[in-house]
Amino acid sequence: MASRTAMKQGLAAVTNLPAFLALLEGYSRRTSGGGSISMRLFQQEQLIDVHVDGSRAWGTRVFGPGSSDDVEFVRRKGEWFIKLIARPKWC
Repeated sequence: MASRTAMKQGLAAVTNLPAFLALLEGYSRRTSGGGSISMRLFQQEQLIDVHVDGSRAWGTRVFGPGSSDDVEFVRRKGEWFIKLIARPKWC
């Protein structure tokens, strides 16, 4: 919950979110040898305990020993998208 709160506060502090994300993407490409941030998401990770409820879904991404995060997906126009900040599964 603390990381979710920190993420929300951090994003709220950004006045121009599209420009910030573009700069972040550019930095990531320069330092990681190309490709986008989204291309590396879930690589060397596992997605477990996926539950689908209509146009929403939740799962847990495991990315290291003892390291995991809740992930939320939303379906729009027939395609699934990952939400940046997952809401708790019980909402």
